Parts: sequence; C-alpha cells; structure tokens
Amino acid sequence: MAAGVLVVLLVLYAFFASLFDSFTLQAICNDAAALALAAIGETFVVLTGGFDLSVGAIMGLVNVLLATHLAGGTGHQLLWVVLTVAIATAAGAVNGFLVAYVRLQSIIVTIATLFILSGIALKILDQPGGEVPPGFTDALTGMTIVPRSLIVVLLAAGAWLALRRTRLGAAMYAIGGDPEAAHRSGIPVQRRLLATYTLAGLFYGLAGVFYTAQTGSGDPRTGTSFLLTAFVAVVLGGTRFGGGEGSAIGSIIGAFIVTMLVAVIFVLGIDTFWTGIVEGVVLAAAVLLNSTVQKWRPRRA
Repeated sequence: MAAGVLVVLLVLYAFFASLFDSFTLQAICNDAAALALAAIGETFVVLTGGFDLSVGAIMGLVNVLLATHLAGGTGHQLLWVVLTVAIATAAGAVNGFLVAYVRLQSIIVTIATLFILSGIALKILDQPGGEVPPGFTDALTGMTIVPRSLIVVLLAAGAWLALRRTRLGAAMYAIGGDPEAAHRSGIPVQRRLLATYTLAGLFYGLAGVFYTAQTGSGDPRTGTSFLLTAFVAVVLGGTRFGGGEGSAIGSIIGAFIVTMLVAVIFVLGIDTFWTGIVEGVVLAAAVLLNSTVQKWRPRRA
C-alpha cells in the first residue's frame, strides 16, 4: 500500500507545484518534517495495537521549553535540545510502563498524559511567544544541496528500516498481531511495549524540536493540531488500527500528503475551518480503504 500512496504523493506534488509557486520542495519538506517524525512515533504504538493521544502534548511541551530557553550559544542550545528530547522520551517511557506493567488501556493512559503535559506547557508559556534564534531555525530548515528538513526525514526513514530488522521491530508486529501468541513464542511483551512507547516519545521530542525550528516561536496549544493529523498520516500510510501491519515509511508519505492538502487550503485562501473537516474526511476515507483492503486480501488468497 505504501507504494500506491507514494504514487499519489508524487502526482499531487507535481500537480500542485505546477499551479502554485509556493509549492517548492524546501517549503513542503519544512512543513511536513515535524508531522512525519510524529507520525513515525505514532506508528510504533499503533503497530502494537495501541493508541497514543499524547503525541501533540509532548511536542507542545518540547516547543515551549525550547522557545523559552534557547537564548544563548550553540552549546547552550544543544544542551536544551538534548534535555527536552530526554523529557519527551521519559514521558513516552511513563506511558509504556503504565500500559505494559500496570496493564492500563493505552487510550486512557495517553489521555491523562495529554492533559498533564498540556497543563505544564500552559504554566511555562500561557500564550504564544518565546524566542528562537535564527541560527537554530536555519540549522534545521535551511538548504544545503537539498533541504535539511528532507535530510532529517530520510535519516528517520533509515532509522525505521534498521529498526524493522531488530528484535524490537519484529516484536511490534507480533504484539500487534496477537499479544498472547507473541508471549507464548517467547517475546518479552512487557519489555517490548515499554521500549516501543519510549521510542515513540523520543520521536515526538524530535518532532517538537523541528516544529520549534520551523515556526520560530512557542505555542502551548500547538499539540492540538498534531493529534488528528498524526493519526491521519499513519492510517493514510497503510498502518492498520488494531496493530500487526503497517510501516513508518507509509506514515512519512502520509504526512507529506496531509501537509500538501492543508497547504492547498491555505494557498487558496479557504477558511481554516475547513482544515479539520478535510483531515477528518481523509482519516475516515483512509480507514475505510484500509479496512476494505484487509477484507479483500483473504478472499483473494
């Protein structure tokens, strides 16, 4: 399915780039990179059969922390990047511990995390603001031979391809397919779930770092815009709700498609009210298509 979504992406980009001057490769990559990184983390959780609603809240916390603490030299900035990504990773680990060892439902755990972290973000920065040094922005969103944001996404895709060949990567699919069977086959399900949510938190943190560089400011409510779009990208990329099937590569492609659709709404001057409607329709259509494909495959076999 990822190959088919890639074709859709290329066709959409060629079509929109021919119509709008703002549809440059750099602009699209800069807009899509944060969502692509967040979608990769969400894919990990969905593959195991879970739902992570804390993705946007973790990104928002990273965003406001960076926007209020980046003033300083390169070493200071790097320290805060490492610190905020570590906080995001720890948040993912807490989610994973509660899901794996306390055996709470992932949707309940991550809703609680969403409210807690959103509240902390509002306490740190109660309205949009902060300051992001131009050098920090340019380091992630500028151009070399190709957009640096594209390099970031390609590195993340490479990390996923490497992960798939590890025991953790295989365990994600096995747990999502049948957790009981995975346990009987000797997979340490609890440890693998903990690692999965922790790794998801890491990618949410990286997404928050990139979003901060892209926007150049902090916004405590930024996470709300990523909650739905992350799921849209994941499902559009072919990952099945319920777990056991999918790919982060497809989620990356889905993130680029969603970004371009939102960009078209902006370029055409359409009321942003329609953005959520379009995302909801795309999510419903992607879930329906995914479900149809799943039902068709057994009959074909």
